[in-house]
Amino acid sequence: MDAELQDRADRRLEERIRDEGISDPRVVCRGHLKELRARDPDAYERAVERYRTSLVPGVAQGSDDAVDLWLEYAAGLTEQLEEGRTVAIDATGRAGPLEGRWNRKDLVVHLPMNRSAPALLVAAPAELSRAQTATRGLLVEGKQQMEAPSE
Repeated sequence: MDAELQDRADRRLEERIRDEGISDPRVVCRGHLKELRARDPDAYERAVERYRTSLVPGVAQGSDDAVDLWLEYAAGLTEQLEEGRTVAIDATGRAGPLEGRWNRKDLVVHLPMNRSAPALLVAAPAELSRAQTATRGLLVEGKQQMEAPSE
């Protein structure tokens, strides 16, 4: 892959992360790719190829919003890991289908059809609301209790 193209894509994404106050989607995707490589090496190779031929050039060229392209990529990875549906969770904890452009204040998780599998994180704002923190803890991390706020 062209290093200049990769650098341009990274800079563009980092600008959007800073401007929009969201968590870095690359961190989430790295974890999903690691899991995918362990479970299904062929699917992993296809995901890496999509990254090289579609995601990086799309972000670098600026044809679409860098964050939305990464969100689409992350959601695709979660679907490869577990068939299910992706939902957006607002600051009050209310979940709904992810439709259109991602509201940057919403927590986005993938809910597997296999109910024994944990939800998979897709994207998150830099700061979660209390309800989003509880939702993430329960669905993604499997925590049964919220931690007491630090004083």
